[in-house]
Amino acid sequence: MNFIQSIKHASATLALVIAASLTSLSIAGPGHDHGDAAPAAAGPSSPRFETHSDLFELVGIYEKDGVTLYLDRFLTNEPVADAKIDFEAAGIKGIAAAQPDGTYRVAFDALKSAKDSVAFSFTITRGNEADLLAADLILKEAHSEDDGHDHGHSHGIGDLPKWAYAAIAIFLLGMVAVIAFFVKRKIGL
Repeated sequence: MNFIQSIKHASATLALVIAASLTSLSIAGPGHDHGDAAPAAAGPSSPRFETHSDLFELVGIYEKDGVTLYLDRFLTNEPVADAKIDFEAAGIKGIAAAQPDGTYRVAFDALKSAKDSVAFSFTITRGNEADLLAADLILKEAHSEDDGHDHGHSHGIGDLPKWAYAAIAIFLLGMVAVIAFFVKRKIGL
């Protein structure tokens, strides 16, 4: 076998070993099929709360300078558009304004200065029905700045364990030694 053929065989072997070792990086562990990620939400979620009793369910969504309230019957989820909703929050009392779309609006500037959360209490009256509900509106950031595909590990070659780097280095040094041996033998040193 001549020198050129030896180099070709060594290079081919090196290429096969590297290719085989890199494919193991794509093998998924248990519970990680690495298929398409769930589609991310179209935009950030607004802070919100949900509270209910036997009669009513109330959902509040923070928007700019106030809270939009959605009032439903708890058992049937039927919207309730003709109720009176009194509220108290951050030392402010008021009445939620009924909106044409069937929602209610609580508008006040105290939400702008609130840091973490605002405790609400609501008195809901409709005809001869009355209910008292309480909820905390958490105003901290709803989502972190990730891309929605974080599942505990990454896939870059920079994230290989230290032993893998050592194994690659030893393999490459071995290949250099084999090539040096054949070169030395060919030139007769």
